[in-house]
Amino acid sequence: MVAARVRIVDKTANVKKAAQTGSFRSLGHASAFLFRVARNSIKRRKTASLPGRSPNTQTGHLKRVIRYEAATDRKSYTIGPVNQYAQTIWDNLEFGGTIKPRRMLAVKKHAVGDYGPVAITNKAQRADKMTGKAGRDGRKDWRRRGYVRVKLRSDKQAARADRLIEAENAARREENAKPVRIDARPFMGPALKVTRPRMPKFWRNSVSA
Repeated sequence: MVAARVRIVDKTANVKKAAQTGSFRSLGHASAFLFRVARNSIKRRKTASLPGRSPNTQTGHLKRVIRYEAATDRKSYTIGPVNQYAQTIWDNLEFGGTIKPRRMLAVKKHAVGDYGPVAITNKAQRADKMTGKAGRDGRKDWRRRGYVRVKLRSDKQAARADRLIEAENAARREENAKPVRIDARPFMGPALKVTRPRMPKFWRNSVSA
């Protein structure tokens, strides 16, 4: 009889760590693929797409705001539009719905030194509008409507701010009186449907000894 020695080394922790690292890396690749499929499904055209088809975009804005990012626990990814304005558009396009009534702006008598709206007139302001930079008070909505909110420097500017508020509220009342129904034009759901059968390949050979 021959004596034999056996030495067992437990590397369970190493295997678990390698599996977690590989799974997170693979999840990132799968998320990036889904992100590209969703973006590529949105075409840049002047006309709207047919209901049930992926949406078109005139400016490319919806394509640009789609992102993917990892959760802090490194166990999941979030994919979709990143700001609140795009999120509202996405919900209506993805599932269909009615545009919610816009809230009226507060009416006040502006004075010199107050912050109020002024029309965008010069090239610098128009360029700033196109980049979507936040104003001094952080409200981008003013720029989308063709004016910015700044500190008022004269009585005339304050009076114009009052008139702009009145005109904006009148426009919102008219919009709210005619609810707009949006038919679904999904793009994230179809992108996931295309991506799902291909997902296993992203995990193939993700853990090696």
